[in-house]
Amino acid sequence: RLLNQESRLIRKKIGTEARKEINHLLNTKVHLTLWVKIKKDWRNRPSDLKAFGYGDES
Repeated sequence: RLLNQESRLIRKKIGTEARKEINHLLNTKVHLTLWVKIKKDWRNRPSDLKAFGYGDES
């Protein structure tokens, strides 16, 4: 249950900020639908970190 609550809070914050920015860029109202996927131990998997844009930045 804690993860469900946490994912709702994350989704709401990201969605609100993204919607505001897109509204501003397009000068119109938009509707966004977002999903949050919780992946166990993602911080310790190099492939997951790379998929999120982290790692090997040489």
